[in-house]
Amino acid sequence: PHSEAGSLIDGVGDRVSIAAINGPSNITLSGETAALQDIAARCEKERIFARFLKVTVPFHSAIMDTIADDFARSLEGIEPHPAHTAVVSTVTGAPIDWREITVSYWLQNLRQPVLFAPAFEELLRMSHDIFIEISAHPVLSTPMRDCMSGMGAKAFVLSSLRRGEPDDLVFRGSLGQLYTTGFAVDWERLYGNRGRFVRLPAYRWIGDRYWIESEESTDARKNGRSPGGSGLMGRKIHP
Repeated sequence: PHSEAGSLIDGVGDRVSIAAINGPSNITLSGETAALQDIAARCEKERIFARFLKVTVPFHSAIMDTIADDFARSLEGIEPHPAHTAVVSTVTGAPIDWREITVSYWLQNLRQPVLFAPAFEELLRMSHDIFIEISAHPVLSTPMRDCMSGMGAKAFVLSSLRRGEPDDLVFRGSLGQLYTTGFAVDWERLYGNRGRFVRLPAYRWIGDRYWIESEESTDARKNGRSPGGSGLMGRKIHP
């Protein structure tokens, strides 16, 4: 939990920061390598699962303070515009107005923890129930399900791509899953107008039989005889 993660960085808060709160028990730390190794050793001793991520930049840690001014200057002249879609921010963990997405906001995004779990839980409270993780490989599906379990909520979690699997196959598979949830997929955008849509009959099928069989075979079958002979030879026995 977040509270326990905070205790892990006691005494090294100037070197290690909480970088992300992804789920009820999924926390990411960021900072100096040596301090993180000490924390990892503590976790192993206390049987707390921990592993290092393959990253090269310690985002969301105090180290980012050294580039904050340069980062702010690089954003000069960029202005937010009205959004056509509601935004729930992982900086604040709540809905955000487009006017708030200023240079100051992006500085917070660089330095402050990613509040993914609070933002996701807010989306659940807003009655959203289909989520697609757009990434090279799904890494947040488990934290999302943990959040759903903690809230007693039900939702669909889909992925766009998966490592080591054909991109097109995974993408189309997730699209098929999306369709099974009842989502209205625009198939023409995917396949184009390549054929004529034929609607199946709405009435029940007529149960007429069209079994082709000779009179001799019919008589033998109904009376338990083999065509042209007697006994069991040549007969099909059904349980």
